[in-house]
Amino acid sequence: MSEAIDNQARRVETLKSVVLRLHRGQDLDEVRQQLRDTVERTDAAEILAVEQQLLADGLTAAELSSWSDLHLDLLRGILVQRPGRAALPDGHPADTFRQENAALRRAVADVREALVPLRDERERDAVPVLRARHAFHLLMDVEKHYRRKEKLLLPALARHGLDGPARLVPVKDEEILALLGRAAELFRQNGAGAGPRAALIAAVERSLAAVERMIEREDDVLLPVALDTLGADDWVAIWRASSAFGWCLVQPGRSYAPAPPAKTESDATRGAIELAAGRLTAAQLGALFSALPVDLTFVDADDRVAFFNEGSLRLFSRTPEILGRKVQFCHPVGSIDLVDRILNEFRSGERDVAEFWIELGERFAHIRFFAVRDDDKRYLGALEFVQDIAPLKKLAGSRRLLDENDAYVTGATYRHGGGAQ
Repeated sequence: MSEAIDNQARRVETLKSVVLRLHRGQDLDEVRQQLRDTVERTDAAEILAVEQQLLADGLTAAELSSWSDLHLDLLRGILVQRPGRAALPDGHPADTFRQENAALRRAVADVREALVPLRDERERDAVPVLRARHAFHLLMDVEKHYRRKEKLLLPALARHGLDGPARLVPVKDEEILALLGRAAELFRQNGAGAGPRAALIAAVERSLAAVERMIEREDDVLLPVALDTLGADDWVAIWRASSAFGWCLVQPGRSYAPAPPAKTESDATRGAIELAAGRLTAAQLGALFSALPVDLTFVDADDRVAFFNEGSLRLFSRTPEILGRKVQFCHPVGSIDLVDRILNEFRSGERDVAEFWIELGERFAHIRFFAVRDDDKRYLGALEFVQDIAPLKKLAGSRRLLDENDAYVTGATYRHGGGAQ
């Protein structure tokens, strides 16, 4: 065992010395050949060990981030995966990360396909731009993937002594999100199809390439090391906390479902949430929101979908994929500018309510957005309140509490969207 450790230590030192030649400006192909001649092969753990040593030697995370893509280029052809790893149950956090990466690869391909018509500068129709913008906005879901990785996976690795990824990867994530943001802004400017398409296409391509590099790094380096390093308790903790951040383009599977922690009596007594006018348990709150014959969706101060009520009484369906997503990317591309304007006016205090209504056959959707503020008038987010008011529009006269023989409202009335019975 000591010989194997010593060999690995020497391999890491050799790998580090070759990587430093690349940093000093030596040609990539020459350095790659030297690496093949001396190291022959390496695995994900050795790559992270090299980067961890470089950080310990004083290289900043920003400096190392600027080299990380070249490191991947350098290691192609000699990077091997350890054999014999058991298949993961569907829904295991690492499996979910990989499934999301597969979905992101498909989304990148869809964006590239949507860019093809834009390359013809003679075509000035706005429709291809809108199609490409829609495909690109789906890709923006990657931010939830990054947040979950940064808040749950990387800290778990750091607790096991691998703090290099926790210092390096968020820097790279922010660079990628900045590229995506720049491309999104150019899409916004190009909304009418009249802007400079060459700049738009170049910005989108840069962002797509950056997303692909991170997918490669996660699948080939980060996740294999995490699977070798983290224990069952680590993965259970990640699994239990993941839903708060939301999912990127896919829903996690259900095969991986650790048993919930045993509930003690003190947990139950402390389970109630203290409110200004009473206290409710989480179960009571969930049931209460589900019983309301209205659709509630709360968007936090960062414009992310934080909550929606469930149940059979909703007028518009919601799926868990939207949790953690920027609300702008939950609306059709043609309405994004209006959503931005409303939220900005809520945030600045210029406005407190926005109101709309839509006829949907026998239903009449009354849609209101409310700015939510704390006692000090600080903006906390926005509440979307949707109600089918078709039954209410047909009310006339009076119906008092004791008029029990006049059954007006039933669960079926709201559940099926009908009028007064």
